[in-house]
Amino acid sequence: MRKLVTLPLCISLMLAPSLYANNVLKLDKHSHGEVIVNLNKVHTQLKIVIESPGQDVVGFEGSPITSKEITAFSEALNKFRQSSKLFRLNSEAQCKLKNQRLVHSISPDNKATKEHIHAADETFKQRHGADEEEHSAFVIHYTYQCKKIDKLDDISITWFNVFPKTRLIKVNSTNQKRQRVQRMIKQPSLVTLQ
Repeated sequence: MRKLVTLPLCISLMLAPSLYANNVLKLDKHSHGEVIVNLNKVHTQLKIVIESPGQDVVGFEGSPITSKEITAFSEALNKFRQSSKLFRLNSEAQCKLKNQRLVHSISPDNKATKEHIHAADETFKQRHGADEEEHSAFVIHYTYQCKKIDKLDDISITWFNVFPKTRLIKVNSTNQKRQRVQRMIKQPSLVTLQ
């Protein structure tokens, strides 16, 4: 494993969700309606990691079983692929999406997966004790390369327009100079990166 040299990179790794080598994501219990967005602006890159309860995104917990649930799951995957509908970056910064990765805890039935879902997304099964309710979540990673990152002073978060079941977004942003936490309640807002 490479040694981490810069403080901003260390901070971003602490803010990012815990991912293990075998792609098993350990999810703590979450609050429905609350999404976490981690933004890290370092050198010429912007990294965005979004963590959302499955209920907010697809309208149910656990694995999709019905045709309606399978459709909701497939539509959610397509929405995540359209990052410009979830947030908007200042065009002057000349940022281009270089990498996009989705990890989720929803494991569709194999037959349903073959018939309805055509995506190379990673799945995993979250395990809880026998008496605990099953929870599901989505974690989406976006990496942008920006030619003029110094022009990227803020980001417009439009998640609420796409996923209206979300009540609150907590935004953790870091750059080479500072860390900031902002909260948004039920309406699109600008997140300051300076």
